[in-house]
Amino acid sequence: MRELCQVSREAVHLAIPDGATIVYLFKEVSSENVLRISSRTGSYNYMYYTGLGKALMACMSSEEVKTIWENSEIQKFTPNTITDFHTLLNELEETRKRGYAVDNEEHEMGIGCIADVVRDADNRAIAAISISTLTVRMDENFLSGQSLFCIKLHRRFLLCWDMFHQKSIHN
Repeated sequence: MRELCQVSREAVHLAIPDGATIVYLFKEVSSENVLRISSRTGSYNYMYYTGLGKALMACMSSEEVKTIWENSEIQKFTPNTITDFHTLLNELEETRKRGYAVDNEEHEMGIGCIADVVRDADNRAIAAISISTLTVRMDENFLSGQSLFCIKLHRRFLLCWDMFHQKSIHN
């Protein structure tokens, strides 16, 4: 994860689902970056306003997403926060088509991210990883370039590690 942070030169998060929320397991901010994000390791956020949460929800059934929505405290943190369930469903559909989730200043003004899921050996989404940056830097190059490549590469690494770990447990 630290290497991903160094390569992308942005903030990197790893989170797992916990009911209607995500819990941050890891956060690293590049030493070259002055980016300040309110998240911290061990803290929780509702899924509906985070890229990490939307990446995870995009892998869920509509019934699971509805349950998460109904168990969330819906608040409008910024003008971009999704507070309508049908808008969220449309955003999740876009996430599936795009192949990654986007947070466009939905929790904090000026901060955005791209996020994707980490899958286990059975192809289940078990966690999500994100790269966060200032929204002024979230141009086409950021969205389709090095940062997205880093997420996909790191996700594959974690899957390989999980498969290796499962084999070593069974041996």
